[in-house]
Amino acid sequence: FFAVDLGSNLGYYSLLLASRGMHVISFEASPDTAWLQRSSAALNGLLLSTPTTQSAASNGGSLTIIDKGVTDEPTIGRLSRHSDSPGMTSFSAGDKFDLQTGEAGTALDVDIQLVRAKDVLEELGIPSTIETPTDEQSRILHLLKIDVEGFELKALKGLDLDRYRFRHIV
Repeated sequence: FFAVDLGSNLGYYSLLLASRGMHVISFEASPDTAWLQRSSAALNGLLLSTPTTQSAASNGGSLTIIDKGVTDEPTIGRLSRHSDSPGMTSFSAGDKFDLQTGEAGTALDVDIQLVRAKDVLEELGIPSTIETPTDEQSRILHLLKIDVEGFELKALKGLDLDRYRFRHIV
């Protein structure tokens, strides 16, 4: 079973699913938050996999953390962060949530690569539902979790739900 977590933040759901035997591809754009997710995985005894080195936990689950944001067209973006909630970041700056861009020298004072999730899934060799026999589709792409703070439409367009169909979307 595969799960894709778009906007994984600290990785609560990614870590939970990997500890239950799923193969999770976790996207987190904020460098410091992705680092914390890796630390949580290490503290919980999960072996991580990367796009170049696949490894699996003893229960068969695995976690691949992609340190990039997701969108519909590859580009470079800048994160905005809420001043009182470091975990609340977005590429959609606006007054609605009082988001601020990173100050010089801070963890957010960097350009963030934005990618299409479908491109990363292809690079990782995750078969699309188009390429998979109908009776096996529900076993391949089991769960999509998305929480990208106002960037959902662009993230979903970049995933291509016609090509990658999930059994459950949350």
